[in-house]
Formats: sequence, C-alpha cells, structure tokens
Amino acid sequence: MMSQSGTILITGANSCFGRALAQAALEEGFRVAGTVRNEAARLAFEALAPGQTHGYLLDLADQGAIALLVERIELEAGPITVLVNNAGCLHAGTVEESPIEALEHQLAVNLIAPTILIQAILPQMRRRRAGQIVNVTTIGGLVGLPGFGFSHASRFALEGLTESLRKELKLLGIDVTAVEIGGLQPGYGRSNEPSTGDSNPAASGNPVTVDFSSGVPARTQTSTLLADYAWALGASRAVPVTESHLLDPGRAARALLAALRTGAAPAHLLLGENAVQWVREKIAALKAEITAWESVSLSAQSD
Repeated sequence: MMSQSGTILITGANSCFGRALAQAALEEGFRVAGTVRNEAARLAFEALAPGQTHGYLLDLADQGAIALLVERIELEAGPITVLVNNAGCLHAGTVEESPIEALEHQLAVNLIAPTILIQAILPQMRRRRAGQIVNVTTIGGLVGLPGFGFSHASRFALEGLTESLRKELKLLGIDVTAVEIGGLQPGYGRSNEPSTGDSNPAASGNPVTVDFSSGVPARTQTSTLLADYAWALGASRAVPVTESHLLDPGRAARALLAALRTGAAPAHLLLGENAVQWVREKIAALKAEITAWESVSLSAQSD
C-alpha cells in the first residue's frame, strides 16, 4: 500500500506525464521529488508546491551522479517510498540507417539509468520492507513498430528487467510495475523547456533522437531515409504530435496512483485504448503463431 509518509521520486518530472503525476500526488498529500534537466525547470517544479516539491538536476546519461543524488534526496526530501522511472528518450530511424551510438544512448538513458536508480534505492526499501517501483516502459516495451527499433529494444529490455525484479522482490514487501502508455510517449514535444519548433522531428525522414524530458532532439544523423523502407515508415513518421494523439495526462496519472494505492498493482498496467488494443492484437497473433508452428516447435524435444 502506498504510504503518504514518504516521498515519491519521479524522473523526468517536467515532462507531460511526469508533471501530471507530480500534481496528482501533491493533491493526495504526498511529498514529491523530481528530476529535471535545467535550472529553470527545477525552479518551476518547486514552485508547484513550495516545501512539498523538491527539484533536482539530473542528466540520466551521467551514471555516476545517479547514486549520489539518491542519497541527497533521502536526506533532504525524506525516505523514497515510490520510485517512478518516467524519463527517457526515443530514437526514430530504421535499424540499418541508424548509428550504433544512437542505440548506446537509448540503452544508457532508458535502461541503464533506471537500473542504477533502482539499485541505489533498493537497500533502503529492503530495510523498511516496503516500497513501490514503477518503470514507465510505454507500449514500445511490448509492441515493436517499424522505425523505432533502437527505442523499442531499450524498452523491451526494461520490461524484462521489471518482470524479473518483481519476482525477486515479491517476498520483501516491494511492488514492481511496468506501465505501458499507449499512443505517443508522454512528454514527446510537450514540456516546459524550449522546443526547436519542429512539432515532429521524426517526420523529416532523418534518424533522430528525442529527449522526453526536453521535447527536443538530443542528437541527429543527416542521412536521408532509405527508399526501401519508405513503405513501412511513411505513415508513422507523418503523424504530427498533437494533443489528440496523447492520453489525458491527468487521468493517466490518477489511474496510476489508484493502482498503487491498492497495494496490489499489476505487473503490467496498460494505460489508454491504444495500449489495450495493440497488446490484445499481439497476444492473439502470438497465440495463432504458436498453434500454427506447434508441431515444428515440439519436434525439437528429445525423445
């Protein structure tokens, strides 16, 4: 059961979903610590509820700073009872055309940084025999789409880590949940930090990485989209980032808090119609494929 006596730590607290989650938690009387990328965002976050919100600068690519920050937050904001790994970035580009450095960046921000945070926070949660860990993997952690292979690779990896961690901690009073948000990733082009003015950088046809906590490209490659992949990527890259493609962030935040309050949050919390629909379709397709190939699969079994 989520305790109001502790602190909720939200990474990417100035992103669309992160900010909504912080506001919802404040309305329920929680202290909220949030990580952001610049001083202006930190001041804006702390202004939400002076004394109840604590903002901290953190670049998730700076792995050495993560564990030190956890110690500071515990001292200044109180025991961290809920960790929400919400920050992340997305890379748009086919596997063939994207530089391997982009994959390394995706893994560093979307997988390694959340893991370091978890490792830093778990000793105190284990000592208290209580706590909740939430990894926002997005629907990209369960369903792979063309043109986002590097991003989905990091999200699928976080899903696997979350599933294993949940089983490791189930007897220690610590709950672990993966949150799969449908539609576009919350915070994509929607933050209180400056934007480049490009409503959808991925629509350009060039491989591009977008930092969800800032809504702007983190690094780009100038090569043009390979024509052979145009059929697969044209539709997804042409979709503009508008509010109609995003969930209501406030409702999504309240839904997550409601699940956490039960003390029995699911292993996977799907948020949004798209998430439910896409996962159901994938499960149905997987079942059909298993059935179609069952004889071949079982032929590998020893006598």
